[in-house]
Amino acid sequence: MRLYSATTNGLEARACCLLSSNRRRWTRSPGAALANKLQSGNWNRLSREKTELPTRWCRSGGTAAKGKDKTARLTSGCFVLYSPRARQMNSEELLRPLVENRRAWVQAQRDHHRRSARKLTLSEKVALSPFFENRTLDIARVKRVPLIENPGFYVDDFTNSHGITFMDTILVSDRYCPSTEPLVPLLFHELVHVVQYALLGRDAFVERYVLGWAENGQDHFRIPMESHAYALQARYEANPLQGFSVEAEVRRHLGLP
Repeated sequence: MRLYSATTNGLEARACCLLSSNRRRWTRSPGAALANKLQSGNWNRLSREKTELPTRWCRSGGTAAKGKDKTARLTSGCFVLYSPRARQMNSEELLRPLVENRRAWVQAQRDHHRRSARKLTLSEKVALSPFFENRTLDIARVKRVPLIENPGFYVDDFTNSHGITFMDTILVSDRYCPSTEPLVPLLFHELVHVVQYALLGRDAFVERYVLGWAENGQDHFRIPMESHAYALQARYEANPLQGFSVEAEVRRHLGLP
């Protein structure tokens, strides 16, 4: 996460940029100059940990507004804020709108796709049972989709993902994982996320995931819960016949009893 500062029209402003490659330009509103200043790089880098931030913001699409609830909002990868009246906000507070949007998206996607998703096959259960509890294998559902779609609010790209898990429902991308390829290794990875969701609950999972993404350079592979899932998948693929408890490993990684 990057925090920036600038002064335009006498207003000291702050911005939290979550996606430095974003090149969108705002062409309307008093906040447009500040947004474009951020885009052009004419901002001073601030501390990554904490900084003073104002309570007005420039919305996506170039419109400006004053938040009635005094809450900064995420807009196309940046918070662009331009009030001279500032308050302290840490990174977790800045990311709160993204966390809340993702929670709602996860629930909606789970509810939408689960009704048409299938259970694990017997052969899949046999292959995965040395690693996962029966309750995990019984509750999991799988559905193939043409590709993983991006939500409208997010600043990351899911379209090149092989799969994604919404709580207990796994989507598999036909584009990157055709039916001719073995599915069990991908299912193993996604079932690790099913276990993480089960142990943490939806809300805590999403918050940890988003914070891990923001704190690690917006790099999907460096998110702690993702990197652990990849590590467990690699351990499985190295020796598919040597079972171990994924749940025990996830509990240990998450610091749970």
